[in-house]
Amino acid sequence: MCQQKENQSLLLQNPKEIREELKVILGQYRILNASIRQRLEALGFTFTKRRGHYKVYYMHEHSRFCSMSVTASDRKTGVNTALKLFRYLVIPYLQELTAKKNN
Repeated sequence: MCQQKENQSLLLQNPKEIREELKVILGQYRILNASIRQRLEALGFTFTKRRGHYKVYYMHEHSRFCSMSVTASDRKTGVNTALKLFRYLVIPYLQELTAKKNN
């Protein structure tokens, strides 16, 4: 748990590292197995399963989510999913965090 917080604090300082780590984790994504899920959870993502998709949340913030297929449809699904998670979950979270620090 302590190492997870250290990883998150390091990654929160550099969004490019988060994006690159997501690409590495999801680059070979064909099915959301335990290994991929654990690595994403270590970055602060949480999941709820809905039929053939997962709802993915970042830092337990349930006001926004992205959907993620349980199984990939083609070879580019992993990279596209990584960028979608980064763009729609991580960036808004970091922007809100920065705004709170500035206020």
